[in-house]
Amino acid sequence: MTIHKIETPTGSVLHTQIIRGTVISVATRTEFTTVRDRDTHLGNGKMLPGQVYNEATTVRDIWLKTEDGKETKLPFGGLGLAMRDGHAVAFIYAKDGTGEPRCLASKNFTTGESIVSTDNTVRMAGETASRPPKVSLGAWVQIPTICVISYFIALMDRPGRFALGVFFACILAGLCVMGAIWLIRVNARNKQAGAEAVDILRGRLQSLSVQ
Repeated sequence: MTIHKIETPTGSVLHTQIIRGTVISVATRTEFTTVRDRDTHLGNGKMLPGQVYNEATTVRDIWLKTEDGKETKLPFGGLGLAMRDGHAVAFIYAKDGTGEPRCLASKNFTTGESIVSTDNTVRMAGETASRPPKVSLGAWVQIPTICVISYFIALMDRPGRFALGVFFACILAGLCVMGAIWLIRVNARNKQAGAEAVDILRGRLQSLSVQ
C-alpha cells in the first residue's frame, strides 16, 4: 500500500495511507472492559479497596472489498461515517506512536459525505513533529541575564554578604518561567500543525475519486 507523506508548513510530518473499496458489511457490537479504581489509604494502616466496574465500548466492524479484490476488515471504526453495503468509500489513516492505525479522514463516494477527525489529526501532528521548537537566540541571552539579576538580588538580600541560597532560588525561578514559556510555544505549535494538517486532509479528500 502506498505511503502518502503529509508535511505541514510548521514542520510536522504524517505518513498516511489510503484504503478504498466497496462496503461488504457494517456491524456494531459492544465490548465490556473490567476497570478497578485505585485503592484509597485511610490512615492507620487501613485501606479502602478501589471500586470495580465494567466499561462499555461500542465497536464498529467494517468489511471492505478493496481495489485488489480482497476482503479486508478495517482496523478502525471509520469516524462514524454513514455507509451501508455496496457503498464506495475511502479512508485516510496513519499509525500513532504505538503503531496503532488511527483514522484521520473518511469519505463516502456514494453519498458524498466526508469527515476529517480534528482530534486525531491534531494529536498525531503534534506527536510526529519533525522540527520541534528550538531554543531561540533570545533564550541564550536570557540565561546569563537571569544569572546577573540573581547575583545582584543575592547581594542586596543581605548587605555585605552574598546570599547563595537566594542566588540559586532566583536562577531556578527564572528557568521555570523560561520552561513554562517554552511549553506554551510547543502547545501553540502543535495546535497550528494540527490545523494545517486538517486543511491538507480536507484537500486530499476533495481530490479523491472512485477508481
